Amino acid sequence: GAAFHSMADSMYDTSFWTEKAERKKERMEKAIFRYPLTDSEIAFDAADMTRMGADVIIQHSAVTNRPGIEWLRRELKGHVNFRPIHSPMEDTPIHIDCTLVPLRPPTSGSRGLIMGCPSENRHLVEAELEQFRQSGFDIVMAPEPTMGNDTLPPMCEWGKWLSMNMLQISPNKVIIEDSETSIEKWFEDLGFEVLKVPYRDVFEFGGSIHCSTWDINRDDEKKSYMTCDNYELPEHTNCYP
Repeated sequence: GAAFHSMADSMYDTSFWTEKAERKKERMEKAIFRYPLTDSEIAFDAADMTRMGADVIIQHSAVTNRPGIEWLRRELKGHVNFRPIHSPMEDTPIHIDCTLVPLRPPTSGSRGLIMGCPSENRHLVEAELEQFRQSGFDIVMAPEPTMGNDTLPPMCEWGKWLSMNMLQISPNKVIIEDSETSIEKWFEDLGFEVLKVPYRDVFEFGGSIHCSTWDINRDDEKKSYMTCDNYELPEHTNCYP
């Protein structure tokens, strides 16, 4: 059945918010992941996941915990594979469509592409990224957004990296927000056809194009593109391996 949670105080580690940045960096170097959610109950956010064929990349994050990942793996076993990633410096809910975005799968003649965010607080664990590289993907970092945080709509609670929040409609075609000319050129240089939609005023309702569109029914195979599966976290980590 569906997972429910109580929102009780025991679900949250309030001391997390007083941890100093230096300590967070120290933990990141040791692959020790800590987030404001405890593991007392199942918790996950669908926006922490993105599907890539038979694999679902899922963020262990401020709103998705280990029991949540474990529950999803158990309930959907045999249908999709869940592959956790971690952004150790991230301490607020940042959806995966502004962190790690699959762009195209590898083929017999070319490597696949995954877009990453260069922001320091969204850096992912290198050993986890290496799994994608060894499976035939290149991790390419998104360019600096054309529009800064100071240009966002008045009630927008998100940041400039909404520039990454786009809709992929084929391995070579994307829809982006109209004002983001830097990522438009970036996509074109990578061989994508770029369609633009004026969407900036929607930001204050929560997110951009990817956040407010439904999944696309695609004519493709539900196959796993991940050929590398040998990553193990250190024993002292408290993250879901």
